[in-house]
This record gives sequence, structure tokens and C-alpha cells, in this order.
Amino acid sequence: MTLDILSPSGWLSSDNGQILYAYAGTKTAGGVTETMINIPSVGLDDLMVNMSMTADWQAVAQTLGVSVSIDDIDIIFQNNNPSPGLCLEPPWHFVFPVPAQTQLKVVSHCDAGSTGAFRGVYVWASKLKVQ
Repeated sequence: MTLDILSPSGWLSSDNGQILYAYAGTKTAGGVTETMINIPSVGLDDLMVNMSMTADWQAVAQTLGVSVSIDDIDIIFQNNNPSPGLCLEPPWHFVFPVPAQTQLKVVSHCDAGSTGAFRGVYVWASKLKVQ
């Protein structure tokens, strides 16, 4: 049996079940927005999510960015361009909580001239348990 580690629409789990993770893989955009991760329900536990996005910054013509939403409400939005003095090159790292039974979505966005820039997203989460 072969495990497909690309899991942009659901979690994979560590052997002990304590860590959940999802990979979008490295790809170009089909348009100026590209859904990288879309998990319809994160599960029954509140989560602390760590996310990393990287891109081929040399192939960015004008802008490249990312937005993260929970139940279609943006909680993170970042857009950058390669102009000197304005540039915050990837990889970009974010840490944020996600409530149980919500949708988690990561979307890459760019200008029309930057759709050929490769980009990739990796998220991993740990369950939040209060005792």
C-alpha cells in the first residue's frame, strides 16, 4: 500500500494521534487565486495550527500572498511584492487556534503575471486540551 502524503482536503495523523498534518504540495496557480488547503471540518477538538507557505520568489512578477480563513472568515491575510524595501520573502510562518468542527481554508493569491510561480503549503496541528 502506498501512502499519498498530499492531503489538501483532510488531515493525516501521527502514529500516536497527537499531531495532525496536511500538505498541499508544490504547484503553480490555475488563476490569481488557488485553494491550497481546504479541510471541511477540522474534527472534534480545538486545534493550535502551525502553517508554513513557501514560493519560488524569483518567479513572482508583482505580488504573491496568502489568506487563511475559518468558516469563510479571513483570519490572516498577507500580500507581498518583490520591490526592494517592500518585500517579505517566503517562507511565511503563522500560528493560530482553530475551533472544533470548523472549516480551515488556505488560499494563495497573486497577480496574473505570477501564476507560474511554484508555491507550497504545509500545516500541522496539535489538539488543545484543557484539564
